[in-house]
Amino acid sequence: QHQAFARQVANEVIDIQAALTTGEEFDRERLIQGMLCAIEEDPTHKCMGRNAPARLARAIAQADSLGLGIPTLRELRGN
Repeated sequence: QHQAFARQVANEVIDIQAALTTGEEFDRERLIQGMLCAIEEDPTHKCMGRNAPARLARAIAQADSLGLGIPTLRELRGN
């Protein structure tokens, strides 16, 4: 239902990970398919645990330190 948004988030997270690993290339489609498979396996999982806000803040801080534009993650945070 929200696949386009989820793909935007996933791609921004992969951008951060690639930058943190000094530009290593990742098979984005394979990673996203793995994420979709995990979601389909547990459709009732809320994905918004008590650590989610801290993880989001950490990802944004990492992106800031790397000079990455991550508009979808920032929107998710609310700025």
